[in-house]
Amino acid sequence: MKETKSIKAKEILKNFENEISNIKLIKPINASMEDIKKNVINKVA
Repeated sequence: MKETKSIKAKEILKNFENEISNIKLIKPINASMEDIKKNVINKVA
């Protein structure tokens, strides 16, 4: 039982770390996407 619990905890921790890294990656990407959208709009207009 203890082994399965520690494995589950490790999986949860990995998922949590992945979520955090995804959030850290997504925010700058969203910011740059906004800049790209503004640049495209400015070029079109």
